[in-house]
Amino acid sequence: MVNRARHRQLTAFLPQPLRDVVDSVRRRWDPEMSDKIDGHFTICHDLSDDQLSKLESLQNAQPLRVRIGRARCWGEPSLGIYLDLEDSHGTVRALREALSIHSPPDMLFHPHVTLTHPRTTPLDRAEAAWSTLETWQLDTEVEVNSLDVIELDGLAWRTVRRVILAEDK
Repeated sequence: MVNRARHRQLTAFLPQPLRDVVDSVRRRWDPEMSDKIDGHFTICHDLSDDQLSKLESLQNAQPLRVRIGRARCWGEPSLGIYLDLEDSHGTVRALREALSIHSPPDMLFHPHVTLTHPRTTPLDRAEAAWSTLETWQLDTEVEVNSLDVIELDGLAWRTVRRVILAEDK
């Protein structure tokens, strides 16, 4: 029996109706990635067993409160287009600290909502997307009340565990 290493991520899916708005843009410009996963932002790209074991302690954690801002690209459109995410309440930072999630020194963590991914968006489509999206700005604060542990099954990302956060009081 082959023991395949699992690639697990900790993800916060966007709440409705914002998810539908963002996913309509993602479907237009990056249908391949949109088919694999709904609109979200990633908390941790490679969730360890130790971090996974700490998830139950989050059930009383406050919801994530973030502001979704404007469209940006990673230097140039072919490298990816995303919506900026501002953690002005510090809830994402606090969550990462609680789970001992640290980025490598050469990779600064920048929370964002991916609109186009460089592996799944051809150059001409990325450039066309950027010419349409470069002025798009949502400027909306959202509250996320659950976190999903997701794994790639080869075709799509699947939720293998969900943690419901405490309701904001």
